[in-house]
Formats: sequence, structure tokens, C-alpha cells
Amino acid sequence: MIATLLAVLGTLAGATVTGLLQHFNSSRADRRQRESQRRAALLEALVELQGAIVGHREQQYLKISDRRAGVPDTREAREARYAARTRLTGALDRLHLLTDDPELLAAAQEARNAAVALGDAPLSQTDQVGQRARETHTHLRQVAARRLA
Repeated sequence: MIATLLAVLGTLAGATVTGLLQHFNSSRADRRQRESQRRAALLEALVELQGAIVGHREQQYLKISDRRAGVPDTREAREARYAARTRLTGALDRLHLLTDDPELLAAAQEARNAAVALGDAPLSQTDQVGQRARETHTHLRQVAARRLA
């Protein structure tokens, strides 16, 4: 009778341990999958942001080039600049929704601010302001690479 009771208790204990191990492994796999999805979303948001920064700078350089050549500003050119800035703002907002990493967000904000400053710079300072915009963009790329590594 005791042998039977011990056998039943052993079976129950084995089933309990097996169930706990399966639950632990399943939870760990779920966590890994969620982390992988978060990383992929963050990577996508960073690529979108960096593209938006470049697109905004491109529009600002076109404006600067036209000013230097004496070409008057047009409604279409302004609309293109506003659209580029809207994409930039949206991409930065998306990044903020995906992470609270202070170093990454600070680098992103700095790169955004430098890109926007290019459009407001006097013609005599566009080379220096443009260099700063490129440097902050590079810094964002480096911070993002470390964060995603």
C-alpha cells in the first residue's frame, strides 16, 4: 500500500515538475519573441527617422541653393518642405512611443533640431549649420547601433 502511494505521489510530482518546466520554457520563449518584435519595431522606427532627417535636410538644401541662385520660393517648394518636416515629426513621435532610452531619444532630438536649424540659418552660416546637422545625424546612427547591438 505504501509503495502504491509513493508511486502515485512520484507520478504527481513528476507531472507537476514537467508542467512547471513547460510553463517556464513557454514564458521564456514568449519573452524572447516579444523582445525580438520590439527590437524590429525600434530598428524600423530608427531607419524611418534617419530617412526623415535626411529628407528634411534635402529640402532645406534645395531652399538654400535656390536662395543663393536668386530663385524665388514657390508654393510647391514650401509644401515639399512642410511635408518633409511633418514626416520628421511623425518619425520622432513614433520613436518616443517605442522607447524611453534617454540617450537614444536625446540623440534623436538633437539630430532633429540640427536638421530644422538648417532651414533657419542665414546663408552665411549654412555650411557650419549643415556640418552640425550631419554630425548629429552620425551621432544618432552610432547611438542607435549601440542600442540595437
